[in-house]
Amino acid sequence: MMLAGEGYMGRILDISMGYDCNAWCDYCTITPLMRGRELSTEAIKAELRLGQSASAGGRPYTQVRFGGGEPTIRADLPTLIREARLLGYREIEVQSNGLRYANADYVSALEKAGVTSFAISVMSHLPELYESITGVPRSRDLVLAGIAHILRLGTTAPRARAPHLTADVIMKRDTYRHLPALVEFYVARGVKAFVLWLVSLSDRNAAFPDSLVPVREMRPSIETACRIGRERGASVRSRHIPRCMLPSLGEEHFELTLFEAVTVVTPEERFELRDSLISANRYLPVCERCRARARCAGVRADYLDHVGASEVVPLP
Repeated sequence: MMLAGEGYMGRILDISMGYDCNAWCDYCTITPLMRGRELSTEAIKAELRLGQSASAGGRPYTQVRFGGGEPTIRADLPTLIREARLLGYREIEVQSNGLRYANADYVSALEKAGVTSFAISVMSHLPELYESITGVPRSRDLVLAGIAHILRLGTTAPRARAPHLTADVIMKRDTYRHLPALVEFYVARGVKAFVLWLVSLSDRNAAFPDSLVPVREMRPSIETACRIGRERGASVRSRHIPRCMLPSLGEEHFELTLFEAVTVVTPEERFELRDSLISANRYLPVCERCRARARCAGVRADYLDHVGASEVVPLP
C-alpha cells in the first residue's frame, strides 16, 4: 500500500483465476453460472509476463495476488507461483478460504514455490457458525489447522523471511457481534493481522441486502475488536469504511485504499480496482469539508444505495 508522502510502493496484479470453489459461503457474490468460468494456465502466464513487460504501461507490477473463487483447488497454482517468482514479482499472495491449508505438505509446497503472503477469509471463531456459513463440515477446524501450518513456516522455513499471514474477516449480519471474540480467539492462535471487510451486495449476494449492516450498528463491536488488537499486539484494520463512520479510531485502523494501484484480471475482463463497483470510491459534497478527505477513498456505492448517507459526517 502507498501512503501519501511515502512515495511509490509498487503496482499490484490481482488475478481471479476462476470462480469455482470448494465451499458454498452464504454471502458469496459468485453465482452458480459463474462457477464454470476460469482463466487457463497459459492465459495466466501471459498476464504475468505482461505485468513485467514495458507494454504493461508505466512501471512493472511488483506484486501479484492469486484469488478466485478458490485458487487452491487448481492443480496449476504452485506452477503459476513459481512462474511469478521467476519473472521477478517481489510479493506473491494467495487469497483463500484456507480449507486446503489443513494439509501441511500443501502449505509447504506453496511456500517453496514462492508465496510471500497468505490471506485467509475467516468467518467466525464458533465452529457451528463457521460451518453454517461455508457449508463445509468442520471448516473452522480445517482453517485452524491451516493457520498452524502457515505459522510453523516461520520456525522451519530456510528463507530469511517467513510468509506473512492475514485474516480477512467478513462482517455481516450474523458475524459482526462476535468480532471482538473472534480477534481474541485468533490472536491467541498466533494471528497478528486482521482486515475487516464489509460484505458486498453484488451479483449473487444482491438478493440478500440485509446481510450488509449499517456501520453505526457495528461500531461498538469494531471499536472493541480494535482495542483488543492493540492490547494483544495485533493489527486490526477496516478496508471499506471511511474514518468519519468510526471517528474514535486512529488512522492505523484503516486500509488507505486510495493509494493502492491494483489491476484486476478476471475470466471476463481486466479493470482498475479503484474504479470498480466493488470498491469504496464515492464521495458526497460534505466530504470536501472533512479533514480526512485527502487520504480517504470514500464510500462503497452499494452501501450508499442500501444504508444511505446519514453516517457520512465530515471530521472537523
